[in-house]
Amino acid sequence: MSAAQGKTAELEQYKAELAATADRVPDALKADFTNLKDTAIAGLKDQTVYSSGKFEKAMAPVTTWLSANCK
Repeated sequence: MSAAQGKTAELEQYKAELAATADRVPDALKADFTNLKDTAIAGLKDQTVYSSGKFEKAMAPVTTWLSANCK
């Protein structure tokens, strides 16, 4: 398996885990999970998503909810 194939497989695994978690959150948080997914995907083509803080901003409500509800 090439390094690129390994990264693709790893990315697909993370996408599946995020989708599975998003399916279990309250309806009020589903839009935040969708925004996080869309932002992360955009970051694959535009690295400024990460350097500009957009990813961290998209991740904040999800991280807050996970910290409070998944101990």
